[in-house]
Amino acid sequence: MRIKIKILLSILTGCLLCSGFLNAQDVASRNELESVLRLFKNYRFGYISVWELNSVNEIQKVVKTSEGTGAVKTDDACVKKTDPKIVAIIKDGVQAGDEIDNVQQSVMMQTGTTIDPKDMECIYDYFKNQLAGETTRLEHAYAITNRIMKGAMPDTIIALIVSYDAKDMDVVLKSVSPANIYTYDELKATKLDTGFSANNFYDLVMNSFYQANVTNRTLEAQGLGTNMKFAPKAFGLSKSIVMNENDASSADIQQFMRISDIQPENYGLNENEIILSPDLISWRKYSPPGYWEYDTYVLDSLGNSNANLPTLGLEMKYGIEEVNFPSFWSERMSISAIWQSVKLGVILPTDGWASMTKDLFNQERTMTHGGAGVTGAFDFPFKVVPQSGVFHFNFGYVFGDAAQAEYKNRKISAIDYKYEDNNIYNDYIIRTNASFHYTFGVKVDEDYWFRFGIGTSMYTAEKWANMIVASVPSPKVAFKKISDETILGISGRIEFMATNAITPFGGSVQYFDEALYMDIWLQIPVIGNSLALRLDTKAFFPAFRNTKRAWEVDNMFIPMGRLIVSF
Repeated sequence: MRIKIKILLSILTGCLLCSGFLNAQDVASRNELESVLRLFKNYRFGYISVWELNSVNEIQKVVKTSEGTGAVKTDDACVKKTDPKIVAIIKDGVQAGDEIDNVQQSVMMQTGTTIDPKDMECIYDYFKNQLAGETTRLEHAYAITNRIMKGAMPDTIIALIVSYDAKDMDVVLKSVSPANIYTYDELKATKLDTGFSANNFYDLVMNSFYQANVTNRTLEAQGLGTNMKFAPKAFGLSKSIVMNENDASSADIQQFMRISDIQPENYGLNENEIILSPDLISWRKYSPPGYWEYDTYVLDSLGNSNANLPTLGLEMKYGIEEVNFPSFWSERMSISAIWQSVKLGVILPTDGWASMTKDLFNQERTMTHGGAGVTGAFDFPFKVVPQSGVFHFNFGYVFGDAAQAEYKNRKISAIDYKYEDNNIYNDYIIRTNASFHYTFGVKVDEDYWFRFGIGTSMYTAEKWANMIVASVPSPKVAFKKISDETILGISGRIEFMATNAITPFGGSVQYFDEALYMDIWLQIPVIGNSLALRLDTKAFFPAFRNTKRAWEVDNMFIPMGRLIVSF
């Protein structure tokens, strides 16, 4: 029997690679092909490649349309002629997700009899198709193609196998219902309307290859059903987090944003995220996961709302991390509106509760605040340049005069005041700042995400102090600007996030102005993906300079706890 199957497979594979035969393929030969593709062990060693389509939204719509024509590949004749007890055993096995071989063994053990293998397959497929009809969401789609060399495109799609089962590939491919197999002829014959990105089903599947929206599962699949592992799990494999390097989508940008915003958990159907902490309070609103089916939005119950950019949000935060001034130490408090990958807001004319720098964390304060200002941040692809990655631009500008740092508790009198050039007398304010980075992202083993950035950053620091000025009838003390200094240079940033861990973790390192800014964090889930506690520590030190700047400190460490709620 095995020799016959191998001979049949060889004949079919050879014929499939001949376009003349494909054009003349009749119903009988198509059924023979489906019988081979039904069990993966029949063709696992064939000269083929197995690909999983990363997105099945359009495939789902085509399958629904074709099913709506009323074409049914199995009928109930085999069910009616079989002993009801045996039918009930098979039905229970299908509903339990058992494979056909296991169901056949159950029939033998419970009844002491066997049935014709063809009837067994027919009844099994009948109930499996019924179950698939009840479960309308398509979970997987696998394209079977001719074997190709690395980096090449397949010449022929032999068949497409779809599955409504969320289980892994080893369960899906071991035993496939013919109703879920679409051969070359069926793919070509299924015409699509203008609502799709292709004219027929075959070209629609090929688009996934053109867009690099597929994953090669050949070696993994060839190990199914045996103790041999042709492709043991390989570690250290990396790929870009952009699905299509030539046309980064909003979902791709969100992958970058999730690393920078520290968002390791998938939120499922939760549409809101709230973060509460002393130096950061934010709210983001996401659209429910799903896809458009003509004029109807279909909710994807297994999708994740934060797979796409937020539709709206608000953020109150301290810090100018892009130029190495973290949290309260910056003395800058801002409120920004969030729309997708854009933040625009105002810098508040107050230091708020920045006194926590000294009171709670026992860190030296050196800065002051000024008047109101503007701030913003943008993440965007530059599609004119192929494989451009995502650019990040951040800026801030403070209007008005600097405010005298009240925490220095100066008692000044024009009669005996004498200025000295040190931090007791001087206050410093960051007047303007900007940063522009080219960034690219990679995933290592799917669970470890990295975002790398290189570019330039700058800021202007102003020195203010009380000075004696001539006045009638007597001199007086005035708080005025003494000087300013602009710092401009190359900057780089590496951000890391580990996902799919019991306690996700990560961090970042940034270089600018011969100094380092670092952030490490650990997120502890409390209630699934709905409530978590994130512990992080921000640090700064002028690592590659012999002396610190007048407004800097030798080192700065600010630990923080953040409550994260999604609902």
